[in-house]
Amino acid sequence: MPRTKRDVPLDSPSKRERLKFRHAPYWTWVAEGCYLGYRTNNRASSWNAKLYVPGATPPLREHRIGAADDRHPADGVTFLSYAQAIEKAREWFAAERAVLSGAAPTPSAYTIADAVREYMQEFERRGRRSTGRTQCAIKAHIVPTLGDTRVEKLTRDQVRQWLQALVESPARRRSKKGKPQAFKPAPRTDNERRRRKDTANRILTTLKAALNFALANERAECSGAAWREVKPFHAVAGSRTTFLTAEQQRALVAACEGDFKVLVMGALYTGARYGELCGVRVDNLLGDWLRLPASITKTGKERKVTLQPEARKFFADLCSGRGADEPIFTRDGHAWGDHDQHRPMLAACKAAGIAPAVNLYALRHTAASNWLRAGAPSMKYIADQLGNSVTICEKHYAHLAYSDRAEVFASLPEVSLLATAPEKPPRKRAAAVSARPN
Repeated sequence: MPRTKRDVPLDSPSKRERLKFRHAPYWTWVAEGCYLGYRTNNRASSWNAKLYVPGATPPLREHRIGAADDRHPADGVTFLSYAQAIEKAREWFAAERAVLSGAAPTPSAYTIADAVREYMQEFERRGRRSTGRTQCAIKAHIVPTLGDTRVEKLTRDQVRQWLQALVESPARRRSKKGKPQAFKPAPRTDNERRRRKDTANRILTTLKAALNFALANERAECSGAAWREVKPFHAVAGSRTTFLTAEQQRALVAACEGDFKVLVMGALYTGARYGELCGVRVDNLLGDWLRLPASITKTGKERKVTLQPEARKFFADLCSGRGADEPIFTRDGHAWGDHDQHRPMLAACKAAGIAPAVNLYALRHTAASNWLRAGAPSMKYIADQLGNSVTICEKHYAHLAYSDRAEVFASLPEVSLLATAPEKPPRKRAAAVSARPN
C-alpha cells in the first residue's frame, strides 16, 4: 500500500527553523521501513533513525545519530548536515539488519576482534592514511591477546596488563615472506624502554578508537570506562632529530645511483614524504611550484612546494619530454613500492660513510634544516613547504637551528656586566690587645 502521509522537509536549516518545538521527532521516509527523524527544542536539535522490521522483537528500533548543524557548522562527526545524517542512518539500518539476519554478532557476543574489524572497514571507507600499518598493529598486538574478549567484559586490569606487556616485549623486525617473525632484543636502556612505551601508546590509541567506534554504534552495552580510564604513558614521545650536514648530503647523493639518486635529490629539494614523491606526476610541476594533490598527502590537503632555482632546473630536466600522467619518480620504469627505498638507502649510507645509517624520512628534516640555515624569515614558510602547522614545525624542526644559533650568538658583540675588575673588600684585622700599662 503506498504511503499517504507527507514527509516533513528536513533538508535545510531554514526549513527546519519553521518547525515547532516538540519532544517527538519529525520523521521523513528514507527507504522501506527506514526513517530519518529530527528532534528540536529550545536548547538543541538532533538526528534520529527509526527502523521497522515486521516479525522482529521488538519490531520498531530507534537510534540517535548525532546533533544537527542548526547552531554549529557540520563536521561529519559531532554535528551532521542532512546529507551526513542520511548516510549515518543508512549505515545504522544496514548494521541493524545484519544483526537481525545473523550476519553480524549481537551485542552480547560482540568481541574486540569484531570491534577492530568493523573499525578498520570504516577506516578504509573514509580513505584514512596508514591503513596497512594500522592493520599490522592490530593483527600483531591486539587480536592475539584481546581478540576473543567480549567488549562489555573487558576490564581496566586487562587493558593495563596488556599495555605493560607491550612495553616489556621486544620490537618486531622486518621479516621476509614465509619466514618466522624476527624480533629485536628486549629493551634494556632507558631510551629503548621509552621508545617501546611510545609504541604502546600508539597501539592503545588504536584500541580505544575501535572500542569507542563500537560503543557509538551501540554494538556493546557498557560504559567504556574499562579503556577510557587507562591513561597512556606520560612524556615518552620523541621527535626525530636526525638530519644531514651539507657535506653528508653531497656524499649521500654521490653514493646513490640511477633512479634512487633522483629520488634522494627530489626529497632534499622538496622535503616531501616518500609516499608523496611516489605519487607526484609530471603535470603536477607548475613552473616554480610542485603541486602535491590531496590524494597523495598525509594530511589529505593539497599543498604547493616552492622550488629554488637549482630544484626548478632539476625537475624541468626530469619531466622534459614525458607524458603528463607519468609519475615523476620511477624505479626501472615502474612505480616505487611501499618499502623499495629501505635497502638502497642503507647501501648509500654505508658507501657515504654515514653512521648510523638514516632513513629517507631524515631527508625531510634535512630539507627543513637547509631552509633554516639559508635564512627562511619565518617558521610559517617552512610549515607551508612541509604541509605541517607552525606548532608542529616548532616542536619537531626548531632544534635543527641549534648549531646555527650557537654561531650567531658567538658572533654577537659581547655585553660585559663588569666594566672593571672588582675591588677586593678590605680584610678585617683582629683588634690588637695593648700590652702597655695604664
